[in-house]
This record gives sequence, C-alpha cells and structure tokens, in this order.
Amino acid sequence: MEDLFNLNLDDFSGKSSSAGRKVDENMYNPGPDQGQNGIYKSVIRFIPWVTDPTKSRYKKYAAKLINPLTNEKLYVDCPSTTGASSILWTLDLELKRLKNEEPSIVEEIQKYFNRYYNYYSCVYVKKDPQFPTLEGKIKVYSYGYTIDNLIQQEINPEQELVTTQKINPFSLTTGKDFVLVIKRKTKAWRDFSASKFMNEVSPLIISTQGKEIPVSTEPKVMQFVSEYFKKNSPDMSQYFLKEWTDVEYEKVADYIKAIIPYKQIIDNLVSNTKDERMKKHFKLSSPVARTQAPLGEDIEFTPAPAVKNTSSSISLDDNFELTAPAPTPIAKPAASGKADDLDELFADL
Repeated sequence: MEDLFNLNLDDFSGKSSSAGRKVDENMYNPGPDQGQNGIYKSVIRFIPWVTDPTKSRYKKYAAKLINPLTNEKLYVDCPSTTGASSILWTLDLELKRLKNEEPSIVEEIQKYFNRYYNYYSCVYVKKDPQFPTLEGKIKVYSYGYTIDNLIQQEINPEQELVTTQKINPFSLTTGKDFVLVIKRKTKAWRDFSASKFMNEVSPLIISTQGKEIPVSTEPKVMQFVSEYFKKNSPDMSQYFLKEWTDVEYEKVADYIKAIIPYKQIIDNLVSNTKDERMKKHFKLSSPVARTQAPLGEDIEFTPAPAVKNTSSSISLDDNFELTAPAPTPIAKPAASGKADDLDELFADL
C-alpha cells in the first residue's frame, strides 16, 4: 500500500532498466470520430498500477507483418522489449543500414513490416463528455511518443531561465490531471499535439457512489484507496510482453521470407541475429512460393495494401487509427459527499 504513495521518479522517467494492440472493455480507446466535430476531449489522471507501481508506465515493442502473397496480417510482441534477442529488431537495424544504399528496396519492405512501440498505463477517467458512463472508472490506456513526451517534461523539466519543480503525474496526492485532445491528422493518423497537463498539482479525487474522496496520506484514506484500486483496476499484465509459441516462431520466419525476396538480406539477417531458435526455423522451414533473388535484382511484388512507412522510433498509437468500443452515452449523476463517508464505502468494497 505504501508504494502507491511513495513513487520513485526513475520508474517513470524512461531511465529504468526495464523496458497488435488489444481492444477490450478494460482499455480506454477514445478516437476523433467519436468526438464533437472530429475532436475528442476528456480529462484523465495517470495512476500507479496497484499490483506493481514500478510498472505503471510499461513500454512494449511489437510488430505488424503483412504477407505479400496472401495479404494476411500478423501481430506479435517483440522480445526486444526485455532486451532479449529478436530477429524483428535485427531486421529493423538491417533496414536502417540499407536505407542509404538501397532506399527503394527498404521502402518496399517497409510496406509489409513495421516494428513500433507503445506505452501502457492505468488511468482514472475524470471527465468524458462523449461517454459519461466511463467517468469514475479505471482503464488501461495505450499511448505513444507525444503523450509520453509530455509526461517526461513534467518529470524532467527543462531548466533554462527559471527553476521548475519536478512533478510525477502518476502521484495520487501531488500529480496533475491530463487534458486529452485527439484530432485527426489524416485518414489513418491521429494528432495528440493539443493535449496537456493542468498547470497546478492536485490530489486525485475518486468519485464513487455519489461521493467524492480526495486522496491524501491520512491512513484511513490510504487504506481505502489501496482497496479501491485492487477491486477496480484492470490487470495490466495482460498487455505485457507475451513470449512466442512454436507456431508463432514458425509464422514469423515464414512472413519474413515472404516479405523479403532478397537472398543477401535474408543471409545477413540470419547471420546477425542472436536468436538461435529463429535461425533453426530459417534453416528447417520450407521456402515460400515467392522466388528469392540477389539484392538489387528487380522483383515483381504481389499487390498488397500499403502500410504507412515508419521506423522503430515511431509509436503506433501516434500514427494509426485503432477501433474503440462505443458505449451508449448515459447521463451521470453529479457526485457529492466527503471523505468522512469512508466507513460506508469500505463496507461495499
């Protein structure tokens, strides 16, 4: 319980050693098409994950692969999330190395391969005019570079002309509410640039059963908050890195061979990867129907839907449209009450 009220800034700064997005009822998935005039606005609060506060800001690498022969898509987590060997990471590095030498080949491959990263955190939905039924609930929110950069600016402010206080937005007592603004940049890309943290720090206010409970370090309040989080927080671990099964190892190898018809790139890839298990899949699995050819030789690709060309420095959440569930808006009664009502609330937890 005490860890929720004594957060370590290093766990949120990106300096910590720990390093296909899901859509379900536990996720908060707002989108511009659900907002008024194409703009979605809400107020949320980043909160620590009650099970392990050090993982409240979880960064995960993943990849999307498209088979040019069948147009089938494969979404997998990338083992490099934990620093483990990953042929997807090796492929990303190989494409960066070839970008100046063979730009057209790299561009063609990146139509079918995209390695990206996203962050996952628990958020408390304070105000959502689009879907009032979500207000007062704790959800898991997946976000990218733009929003994480705003978090980092609070944790590690640029000190130039004046000294700025370091703020942990995840703090329950001295954090900040976050104004989330989502616009549409293009047909498939979202714009989060208008989002911002409030100027002043404030305690999280939990609205439940018509009462508002400001979070404080008072022992009774701390106990209530801890129990409330345990009961109402989704299990964030279900969005953490998932190890590949034998079937996924085989699929990844087959997709890569279908995507890359150049023998030299495949040879470099297999030679440079440290994933011995994946090397075996390349040696043992049958070749795909697509003919492999020396690097630089013209290849006719089977047409497939183009995917936006991005690098591993880009977050999927900043770029691509993701479908969100659409609850039916229902008016929410105004909350009232004080922290003195804790005894009554404890009885219902």
